[in-house]
Amino acid sequence: MTREATLEIVRSQILAVLPAIPKERISLDATFRELGADSVDRSDIYTGALDALGLELPLVKLAEAQSVGALVDLLYESYTHFRQSTRPA
Repeated sequence: MTREATLEIVRSQILAVLPAIPKERISLDATFRELGADSVDRSDIYTGALDALGLELPLVKLAEAQSVGALVDLLYESYTHFRQSTRPA
């Protein structure tokens, strides 16, 4: 899983929750507020991305990610750490 693939997962979740948003507006620098996502929308985006990646993280931790890039970084790092910790020794 690459960071770019993680971004595409987050983008797809944003578009599923906020279908009126043009895909081009979903950049790493965009904040969820700028995209028009309220707290329920953000929760839906977070849980959808977690499901797509097969991760479990507290939503409180994800709520710290106020931008698309911050969420991508958090998910990518969590996914990478999870995969490394589940590899056989």
